[in-house]
Amino acid sequence: MLKDCIQNIISSIEKKDLVVFCGAGISKNSGLPLANELKINILTTLRVEDEDVEKIMNSNYPFEAFIEVVEQYTDISKILEVFASGVPNTNHVLIAKLAKYGYLKTIFTTNFDLLIENAFQLEGLKRNKDFEVYYDEIQFSKLDFENIDNKIVKIFKIHGSLENRKSLRTTLKAVASKRLSYKRINLLRYLFSTGNHKKVLILGYSCSDIFDITPQIQSVHEKNKEIILVEHSELGESIEDIKLAEYNNPFKKYFGKRLTCNTAKFMEKICCLREGIVTGDYDIVNFESKWDKKVDEWFKELKDNKEFLRYFIVAGIFFDTSDTKLAIDYFKKSLNVSKEKGIKIGISASCSSLGETYSLLGDYKKAIDYFKESLQIAKKIENKSEELLCNSCYVGLGNIYSELGDFNQAIEYYKKSLEFSYGLEFLNRGMRKLGFHLQSVEVVANVSRKEDNWLDELPCYAQLAGAYARSGDLKNAIKYYGMAIEIAENIGDKLVEAGSYRGLGLVYHSLENFDSAINYSWKALTISEEVGNKVETSICYTNIGAIYDSLGDSTKAIQYHKKSLEIADEIGNKSVQSTCYLNLGCFYNYTGDWNRAIEYHKKSLETADGIGDKVVQSKCYGNLGVSYRNLGDDKNAIMYYEKALGLADDIGDKVTQLKCHEVLGNYYSSLENYEIAKKYYNEGIEIANEIGNKKAELRCSTNIGDVYEKLNDTNSSIKYNMKSLHVAKDIGDKEKELKYCDSLGSSYHNLKDYNNAIKYYEKAIGITIEIGDKLNESVCYVGLGNSFHGLSNFKNAIKYYEKALEITNELKNDKKDSEIACYKNLASCYYYIRDFNKVIEYCKKLLEVAKKTENKNYELGSYESLGKSYIEIRDYKNAIKYYEKAIRIAKQIGNKDIEAGCYIGLGICYVNLSKFKKALDCFLNTDKIFNETGQVSGISLRDHYDNLYLAYKITGDKKNAGKYEKLKNSIK
Repeated sequence: MLKDCIQNIISSIEKKDLVVFCGAGISKNSGLPLANELKINILTTLRVEDEDVEKIMNSNYPFEAFIEVVEQYTDISKILEVFASGVPNTNHVLIAKLAKYGYLKTIFTTNFDLLIENAFQLEGLKRNKDFEVYYDEIQFSKLDFENIDNKIVKIFKIHGSLENRKSLRTTLKAVASKRLSYKRINLLRYLFSTGNHKKVLILGYSCSDIFDITPQIQSVHEKNKEIILVEHSELGESIEDIKLAEYNNPFKKYFGKRLTCNTAKFMEKICCLREGIVTGDYDIVNFESKWDKKVDEWFKELKDNKEFLRYFIVAGIFFDTSDTKLAIDYFKKSLNVSKEKGIKIGISASCSSLGETYSLLGDYKKAIDYFKESLQIAKKIENKSEELLCNSCYVGLGNIYSELGDFNQAIEYYKKSLEFSYGLEFLNRGMRKLGFHLQSVEVVANVSRKEDNWLDELPCYAQLAGAYARSGDLKNAIKYYGMAIEIAENIGDKLVEAGSYRGLGLVYHSLENFDSAINYSWKALTISEEVGNKVETSICYTNIGAIYDSLGDSTKAIQYHKKSLEIADEIGNKSVQSTCYLNLGCFYNYTGDWNRAIEYHKKSLETADGIGDKVVQSKCYGNLGVSYRNLGDDKNAIMYYEKALGLADDIGDKVTQLKCHEVLGNYYSSLENYEIAKKYYNEGIEIANEIGNKKAELRCSTNIGDVYEKLNDTNSSIKYNMKSLHVAKDIGDKEKELKYCDSLGSSYHNLKDYNNAIKYYEKAIGITIEIGDKLNESVCYVGLGNSFHGLSNFKNAIKYYEKALEITNELKNDKKDSEIACYKNLASCYYYIRDFNKVIEYCKKLLEVAKKTENKNYELGSYESLGKSYIEIRDYKNAIKYYEKAIRIAKQIGNKDIEAGCYIGLGICYVNLSKFKKALDCFLNTDKIFNETGQVSGISLRDHYDNLYLAYKITGDKKNAGKYEKLKNSIK
């Protein structure tokens, strides 16, 4: 079967309808290391722990991105010299021979070594006469993919070439930041879809370029080329359908075969099986070189910076692979070593990177502190690194303040970044998380050096425009979009020009200037269509549809929304289609059309499922959960959130995992299934800890504390509130600190641990004063007064109740809740210290508020307390008046307990007034309630019988007196 496949390939070679695509594997026997070999060697040379080396190697982190991190603060010339060594091997030689004899006209490669070119020259082929090499943006921009000249052999080096270090470094940065220029994208589309060839023979390619090439391979769904993928193996030969491999296979939608065999022997069979394809003698090459010596030389050149860079480089890799906890750990090690050795650039770079990491995690307080420390040191560095580091910090601070909604401060920092010449790289990198997807870096290679300042200013102006738009300063947004458009037109950056016109359209839409909004949106659309950017075109149609939505023209709105979808269908890119459906679903979720949102999310889900896009699937499941939750369909909502969580677990999406745990915890808590709720919240805390997301940890800890409060498990509630308090302190959230101090004060009070309650209430009051929260200051004074009350320290209790009352009166709180609490508590304190005139004063104030608010319970309590107080000062007439009012309300609201107590008080008044018959009637009313309810608070059954015994005795009813005397004496 393998032989038949080889015959098929030979037939295609003879027909000249096959191109070759080479990866690093073809250079294995040329004396060059494979990507993973070189990565391991660099990490080992840096003395990285074996455990962390293993983590990095298991992360599938692209080689180009790895080298870009190393290049940030080191000269990688020696490392690049590794690829200048070596000699062409059998693979290179046979590819060159096929080209020499006219059977192969096009070669694509990700390799930036020069072995293919050297092999061509060894065969007597001359550059620019017999073959041409394309490796940078300028060269790619000259290609007319619809009319490629096949008279001369073309070598396309997708990732740049060693012969031009500047081009190579540009490629490293582009791959590291997950950007692939539209010119390189068109190159890949030509290779896998639009070219005149029918087959692609792939040699030595690992399919591991997950940042750039793999997504483009997966995005091709029309006119797919037939693929023959050759995987090197020394263990035997096999053949299978290209679609069958489950993992690391971007070709699941392609037709073709996957061959496992010795690549060199395979090429030999291809070239020699049929006479006449290749003539001449050649040897199978297996060359070895001492490439590792170059890495040693690179390491020696680091000098005093070795320790700092050892940690810094590893930290950067962990940052890029989203392992933020390890990134922070290594950045801190880098910082400590730099401080010990006095390495200024190390201190500033480590602080800046820590700022970026904490910013990503939402811990803005720490991020700001680190960025400012980095700035302070950077300004003392007297070389170009100062500009690089200062600009990084200014952009980072701008991003943070933009996230915090302090757009004025954000704009000030963005303006400062304009002072430096590194705005382009850092603004694109830093603003990705805020949704500003600029791609102006693509024009760098097409612009002369004299325009470099424009290149740096362009993204800064575009970012400022976006920040002003978000802040609501639409006047300045329009100004800076205009400046960005002017520069973009001058340097020919159509992508930023289109994006800026689109931004202007959104601004004028916000201003309800719909004519201008449509005008600028159409300009953006026209440019997008001109450059063939279908994705941007689709977005423009969506925006135009939204404008007509606002105009109430549903016919045109639907028309343009459908056009947006038609383009997504036309592209034939299932990934774009899926995202388009997803965005529409999100839009309908936002507008409250839950059923329509479900419709589009299910379409997105179906499309994403077809291409195995688990990231989009996970988002769809989560958004479907939102839709069903808003429709009140708890069963489906939970099901979709759980599906979202399952996929997030599969792809290691910690952010989605965390969100799903929080939402599911909330759901089960609302359904009173507290055990499952606790499980989700606890797992959420673990994930938040794992990724260092303090805000999420705080939310989960708070929620589980609330669950324990609902379960009346005060000790567990205290435990989690304590955790929440520590996290709130860590992130500098004073309002949350206040909340947890207040909660802890309340919990300790409920446990009658009044000293701890006082401790946390005092902390809470300190925070309220610091942040100027008068209302909560009043509430905390009440809590503090309650705890001193519990300790029978009535003097202090009164002091704090009066402070609370003073603030309450100052605030003029219409709800009167705080005022009621203060009057009630003050009356209680004065009762205990037997200042009954004060009790009466505050009870009457409480009564006044209770009547205004129609609060019958407090009105009842006020009357009862007034009755008791008047008894104490022997004003029985007033006591009777208030007890009778209390009894009347108690009967209205059915409070038997207080009714019985008031009858006892009323009876005592009549005894003191020598109205014994009335006193007896009152005690008998209490007895009736005793018999109905079995108890009356505030008096024991023995005392109750004693009251009846005395009343009957005084009224001369010896029989009943004797009866109740016996009942009294029977109770010990």
